[in-house]
Amino acid sequence: MSKQASPLVALFVLIGLLLTYQSAAAQDNNAPAAEASTAVAPVPISPFLWQFDLPGVPTNLAVEAPGRVWATLPGIDAIGVISVTEATSQTVTAYITRTYPLAAGSQPYNLTTHGGYVWFTAYAGNWIGRLTPDTGVVDAYPIPQANSGPTGIAVAPDGVVWFAQRDANRLGRLYPVTSTIESFTYTLSAGGLEEVATVSPGSIWLTAPNVNRLVNYDPVKNEFINVPTLPYTRPVGLAVEESDVPWISIQGSNFIGRYAPGTLTLWRWTQLPTDSAGDGGPQQIALTRGVGPWHLFYAHAAAQTIGHIAIADDTAVGAIHPLKLGNLCAALDVAAEDNGRGWFSCGSANTVLLWLPPYALDAYLPLVTR
Repeated sequence: MSKQASPLVALFVLIGLLLTYQSAAAQDNNAPAAEASTAVAPVPISPFLWQFDLPGVPTNLAVEAPGRVWATLPGIDAIGVISVTEATSQTVTAYITRTYPLAAGSQPYNLTTHGGYVWFTAYAGNWIGRLTPDTGVVDAYPIPQANSGPTGIAVAPDGVVWFAQRDANRLGRLYPVTSTIESFTYTLSAGGLEEVATVSPGSIWLTAPNVNRLVNYDPVKNEFINVPTLPYTRPVGLAVEESDVPWISIQGSNFIGRYAPGTLTLWRWTQLPTDSAGDGGPQQIALTRGVGPWHLFYAHAAAQTIGHIAIADDTAVGAIHPLKLGNLCAALDVAAEDNGRGWFSCGSANTVLLWLPPYALDAYLPLVTR
């Protein structure tokens, strides 16, 4: 049932929201302004793998445009961006980075881009942030539930922001125009809500790894639909096709899966190369399609491996290209460009890797570790 407030009550609510709405910069007047680096050259690990340095350890990534990727830097309470300034189709010769400091103790977790803004979750700060890159202004939207643990975040095509609240076991909704935040309690207890993705205002996907579920939320019906992933456990990574069909990665097993509603098993599973099977499975995936076939990338931190999978027009899984990185990088997250290039955050270092096609060749080339 929907609830409708009187105009007077709505006015008081709006006034209260305006009073509590503040920028992260205002929370810490001593925070330095955004800092940009001078242009430098990336480190070539191989002819198709390039290393970019950041001032902090990157956790999650979001591609804004080809050659421009954003990263959360929770260890230094900042958002960072890498911008390629000189490149060819197969070579990157120069890039710059810029760091946007947040209030101390914010601990940014995940992020996405939409409409020229960077939206992110502040896990320890318990707020949702909106960064305006041109000005460096960071607006904070406090979450009503205390210590809710916001994790995944996505912006629907209508501009509404959706985010997971892991510790509160809720799905949150933010209307940027009014600064209103609502939340909806997930139906299964202690779901460990992680990723959020959407390509339609009426269909919100999220992963609940603690209860082995892919979840779809219908905002019109206020209904959660649970899709079990057993016998495979801990679905974490999430990517959604333009047709609103999701893919997931299974952290507890070395599988990825495409949702297949109407079939007996509900899933079409693909096992990844078994050399890393003892280390579980990939925790994050990214799916993209420009001109030509689909590209699915995965990041497998425990196995120190990244991978690329060719997806046919009919969504059949094609060649799988794993790349063992060893101590060079424990990849925590991956983001993909429409041109078929993958970015990977290295949780073991202050670096991000860019992987260029053709991916199969790197399997036979030595990696240069420095």
